[in-house]
Amino acid sequence: MIIEIEKSFFKKFYAFLAKECAVSVQEDADMYIYDLGEVPSRYRQRSLKKLMTERVLPAIALYKALIARSFSEQETLDLLERYAKREEQRMLRRYASKGKLSRALGMYKGTIYRLFAKRKDGWEKIWAVNGAKQSRCTVTLCPIVSVLREYDCGSLAPLFCRQETERYKSLHGAGYFSCAHSIGRGDGFCDFVFEMQK
Repeated sequence: MIIEIEKSFFKKFYAFLAKECAVSVQEDADMYIYDLGEVPSRYRQRSLKKLMTERVLPAIALYKALIARSFSEQETLDLLERYAKREEQRMLRRYASKGKLSRALGMYKGTIYRLFAKRKDGWEKIWAVNGAKQSRCTVTLCPIVSVLREYDCGSLAPLFCRQETERYKSLHGAGYFSCAHSIGRGDGFCDFVFEMQK
């Protein structure tokens, strides 16, 4: 099964890589992405399929392609982290404009609801608080981390965790967000907290 991958992800990364170290990994990445074709079919939820095809699977393919080109694991992680940080800055500029919106908690919860699908979509979670001013949720199983580890790319998980944390922290004008523990960083659970400012 061939999956549709967000072409802009690869295009931007290839340009970044050419500038950083004058290396092309397009042929290798294309080969690896075809090997990942069955992954999206595991999930029913559209938003999770989208996350897999636009971010998680391309990252796996690029990681493996760089390793195949004799980059060390640390060199590969450093490259992907520099790229991720650049993209984070773009993302933060976009989200910062929404920081003082009164509907920030609703926007956050809407995203979480869409991602935290039924258990068969790979999530296990417990809502501790789910009110008008506060949302607290503990996640004990994450499909993103599960897929990364399945394909021996668990070292990429902290990058994904940090991106999501930074995304919601950018809503600083409307509330407080934290995730002190993270499955991707080696903890047994993620604890998401979002509180509206008084």
